[in-house]
Amino acid sequence: MNRKLMFASFPALTLVVACAAQLTPEQLYKEGKPFAMPFYKNGATPAALESEKLDCEVSAAQRVPQNMQVNTTPTYTTPTYTTCNNIGYSTFCNTSGGQTYGGRTYSVDANADLRRRAFSQCMAQKGWRSVSIPPCPEGVTPAQLTLSGNRLPTLSRGTCFIAKDGVQVIGNIK
Repeated sequence: MNRKLMFASFPALTLVVACAAQLTPEQLYKEGKPFAMPFYKNGATPAALESEKLDCEVSAAQRVPQNMQVNTTPTYTTPTYTTCNNIGYSTFCNTSGGQTYGGRTYSVDANADLRRRAFSQCMAQKGWRSVSIPPCPEGVTPAQLTLSGNRLPTLSRGTCFIAKDGVQVIGNIK
């Protein structure tokens, strides 16, 4: 099936959104749910998004470098029990328990969350924001939408999306 994303053909956004929402745009459309876009800027092109994302990733990495911390999970040792039995002149003892659990060593980047926040701040400063675009009302076809070529349309109350039969469109109702 040949998939097209009109409005602006933003395949990277579709992948990011589809992974995050765990529903495809077609499933969202069928269920009447909004299409969440993590990065939206009126009139932007896919190339502008990729360029500014890279700028912000580099900026965030420079501003907030990795801070790897090595940690160990807590350990717990089960109590030991010894039971002895006397049989004639012999004593037999059995000890159980004493197993140690935990103590796993792992590393974590203590700055990962701060770096994500620095990236988000950079994208916001460049004019990108997160939006939810509602599905178009039933009966609206792609021909009834004003499209912006390969650019994101200017958001308005009439902005909506259609995703069916392999075509994904974001536009404004005429």
